Amino acid sequence: MLFMVVNEHLSDGWLAFLGHVKLRPDDKFDLPEERDAADGEAVGLLIDAKDERDKVAAGGEGALGGDGVAGAANEGRDAAVEVPAELQKPKAMQAVWDASANDAVVATEDEPEFMPFKQEQDAAVRAADPEVWRGGGEVSREMKCSVFDVGDHLALREDGVTLIGHGANGNKNILSVYDIVAGTTTQLLSGHSAPIQSVAVHGNLVASGDNAGHILLWSLSDSRQVGSLQAVGNRAHNNIVYALAIDEAGGMLVSGAHDNVIKLWDLASKTHTATLVGHRGGINGIHLTGDGALVSGGQDREARVWLLDGSTSSTHVFTHPAKVYNCCAAGDVLATACMDGRVRTFSRASNALTRELPPHRAWANTVRILGNLLVSGSTDATVRVWSLATPRGELVASLEGHNHMVLGLAISHTNGLIVSMGQDGKVFVWKPSTPS
Repeated sequence: MLFMVVNEHLSDGWLAFLGHVKLRPDDKFDLPEERDAADGEAVGLLIDAKDERDKVAAGGEGALGGDGVAGAANEGRDAAVEVPAELQKPKAMQAVWDASANDAVVATEDEPEFMPFKQEQDAAVRAADPEVWRGGGEVSREMKCSVFDVGDHLALREDGVTLIGHGANGNKNILSVYDIVAGTTTQLLSGHSAPIQSVAVHGNLVASGDNAGHILLWSLSDSRQVGSLQAVGNRAHNNIVYALAIDEAGGMLVSGAHDNVIKLWDLASKTHTATLVGHRGGINGIHLTGDGALVSGGQDREARVWLLDGSTSSTHVFTHPAKVYNCCAAGDVLATACMDGRVRTFSRASNALTRELPPHRAWANTVRILGNLLVSGSTDATVRVWSLATPRGELVASLEGHNHMVLGLAISHTNGLIVSMGQDGKVFVWKPSTPS
């Protein structure tokens, strides 16, 4: 099976197509150049389809009519315009792929969709709105994993669909790539000799850290390892790498380990550039804020803020009553997940404690923020959804389905789906419950 995604930037939006395509065994692409050419032709046909549909919707006559590819895109773009029935569910998929690949592929499901920028922006706004979870949540997809301890176990690529984790085949040493919309495992990558404990992603580049102190680099487009980071012999750290993050430019990786230090790496040269010292215990979680700062949480019951300006010491320390297992930041809000079961938020501007949310029934292991939406995962096997729209914070929903501790979380900024990873070997993709 071949899964293909086409994203074409048009003047007023995006043309998106998720196709499930089966290659015929007797007629495959022989060269990558042939596949790329076929992709290009398919995109061109879909753009032509958008133009044709626009003409029809505007009252003109499209050149292709109901049996061509007109209307394959732009479904539902303008609800006020009545579109002819024959264009609402066009018979275009077979034509598109036959034309684009010389009958080498056959489309079997899904249709292209045109998403105007406003619709795309609205989707992002809804994704960060905790109110959509007011009625609870339900599992829309279930996948497999293997995990046993706290750490930065999940990372979503910028598309909000491609998820990086590990252990989809039951082996903790295997890097796993998932599609959270389709609910499938798309890649299994082998190279670690010890269980993976942390992952990070930027574009096609993935970094993964393991229990032996190694950090490996991978290419998603090539499905292979493309390097490793070394500073202690052939290892990056001399203890478990619990935390990884890649900056927005994709040039720097930050790693945190149970050797009590945070290291900065240049990804182009694969070299160690700096060490941040201050934690008196192992680092469990790190997060890049996007504005030149880094937050970290550790075994020493501290969360720290660091400026990535060449200095190697932290600018502020937030003391906790127990170990800090995870941390993240969004705007002025810094959030921590603590062994005492509580999630706390702090103001980065004033360094003041702003919220102390009601505790989970066991350790709070992981936390993520998107806008006013905060999500926490716990040893009590629940995922809790909180609203930060109020000064004290409010519990909006408790998502129950795991039968063991929740150790990893991710929130998709494109579709608002919440992903959780549990010690029960399950990765759940949660969506807001449909009102009955």
